[in-house]
Amino acid sequence: MGVDEMTHQVYIRAAALFNGSGKDNACLKRHLKTQYHLDARRFSRLTLLTLAGSLQLSQQQLPKDTAVYWGGTFSSPSVFNEMMGNVFQQQIAKPFDFLANLHNAPAFHTAAALCLNGVTIFQPVGIEPESWGKPLLLAANHVLQNGGSALVGWSHEAAEGSREREGCCCMYLSCGNSGADGEPQINISHAEQGAAEWRPACSGLMDVVSEWFDCLAEKKNRIRIAAGGNIALEIQSFGGLKLLASTEW
Repeated sequence: MGVDEMTHQVYIRAAALFNGSGKDNACLKRHLKTQYHLDARRFSRLTLLTLAGSLQLSQQQLPKDTAVYWGGTFSSPSVFNEMMGNVFQQQIAKPFDFLANLHNAPAFHTAAALCLNGVTIFQPVGIEPESWGKPLLLAANHVLQNGGSALVGWSHEAAEGSREREGCCCMYLSCGNSGADGEPQINISHAEQGAAEWRPACSGLMDVVSEWFDCLAEKKNRIRIAAGGNIALEIQSFGGLKLLASTEW
C-alpha cells in the first residue's frame, strides 16, 4: 500500500473552551455532578478544570476508539504542594493525593468520562507554539496515519497567588472528505526558513491557546504555527471554527 493510500485529511469537527478562573473546586464539582452526572470528589483541580471543558464535547458522540492527547504546564499545583507538605513536614503519605497528581490523570479521566478506549497521552508543555503545539501535532498525525478521530486539549491550574487564567481548551479531530463541510483543515508540513508563523500577543497557556481558537473562528483564515524541529502545522479555516464556550453558569 502506498503512502498516499494510508493518509487521511484531518478536520477540526468541534472545539470547546472553558474559563475556570474564579471558580472554586466545590463549584466545579457541583457543575460536573449536575450537568454530566459525574462524581468528582477525589479529582485534582487540574482534572476538574479539564473535565469542565472537555465534557462540553460529549454531545458530539465521539467514536469509542478516539485517542486523547493532552497538554498542560504541570500536574495540579495545589495537590502537589499539599502532598509534598504532608510528606516533608508531617511524614504522612497519602496515596490518593499521589494518584490524583499523576501527569496522565486529566487525559485518563477525560477518556473515562467520555467512554473512550483509545490511547491517552499527557504531555507537559510551555507557552511557546513549538511546545504547546506538540499535542496537536501528535493528534493530527494519529488521524493522518490511522484515520478515525482524536481529542486534543490543553488545561492549566494556576499556582497560588498567580493571576494566570485557568481553564481548558480542546478540539475534536477526525478524517473526512476534503473541504466538503467547510470545517478547518490541518496540514503537517516542513517549516520553511523565513516563513511567517502565528505568534500570540499574550502570555499564559490558556490565554495563548484561546487566542489561537479565536483566530481559527474567523472565516477563510490560514494560520501556521511551529510544532518543534522543522515541522509546521498549517490550519486553513474555511468557514470558521465551531466553538463551544463556557465561562459562567
